[in-house]
Amino acid sequence: MIDSSLLAAFMSMMVFSVASLSFSVFSEKTSVVWMNAFKATVALLAFAIAGLLAGQLKEFPQPNIFFYLFLGGFIGLNIGDFFLLKAFARLGAGRTLMIFGFQPFFLGSFAYLFFAQAMGWVDILAAVFILVCVFTISLEKFKLHGHWELWGLLFGFLGVLIDCLSVIITRAAFDADPGLGVLEANFYRCLGAAAGFLILSRFHRFHFGKRFRRMSVKSKFSAISASVLGTFFSLWLYLEAIDKGHLGNIATIVAAGPLFTSAFEMIWKRQRPTKYFWASLALFSSALFLMAYSQSG
Repeated sequence: MIDSSLLAAFMSMMVFSVASLSFSVFSEKTSVVWMNAFKATVALLAFAIAGLLAGQLKEFPQPNIFFYLFLGGFIGLNIGDFFLLKAFARLGAGRTLMIFGFQPFFLGSFAYLFFAQAMGWVDILAAVFILVCVFTISLEKFKLHGHWELWGLLFGFLGVLIDCLSVIITRAAFDADPGLGVLEANFYRCLGAAAGFLILSRFHRFHFGKRFRRMSVKSKFSAISASVLGTFFSLWLYLEAIDKGHLGNIATIVAAGPLFTSAFEMIWKRQRPTKYFWASLALFSSALFLMAYSQSG
């Protein structure tokens, strides 16, 4: 029987893969900052309601737990997602999420730095495959537009790296308080993200309410639905996995997201896969196989 944490990670990845298509569209049509702030706000309200109904927001957490969660949300859901959405707008959702194949490598590196856990040769080889995969993605953009999409790749790498830092910090909160509820943890993480956007609004006006009011009913529904799926449900399931599971195994499952996102993206846009897509998909699949082999060993 499949481990519950891996099942939660798989479901989180699937939900986010679908929602990321809308995130990509809104990031390009409206604003990366607006889309990021909107989905964080929707998630904050949803976690507040769910947390109150589940009785997980009755008491304020200990200061150190609150700090871990607030900081983890500020780093991951604010700064990290900003770079991720910037990459969405430049590369597309499917190709951006292929960079998430580096997540097990980054988490392994952090585990080595903070917990003296060495990386195996298989993990290093998988990272090499991902590097070639990323180069193939960039080469396709170069052939199409006549220039290397280095900024998109850089934004994607920064998003993944910062997300890994957020995972480490959030896991520290669960380790410090085994009784911490997932809904409660997500509420304070989203609170950290919302605080960041509140500070940002003092220096950069991204017209949060005005942009939403000017949208059509269909666009409003799509933005809210994507935020509920890709932030509320996805984060709920993701923290369930982080709370109970092995971070390396979870990262490996999440790394499979691009395989599904790319397929959804092509169906949605009615596009035929290019030779670069098949090449990058083969490289990514090889890396994913190596990571799975490493985790099983």
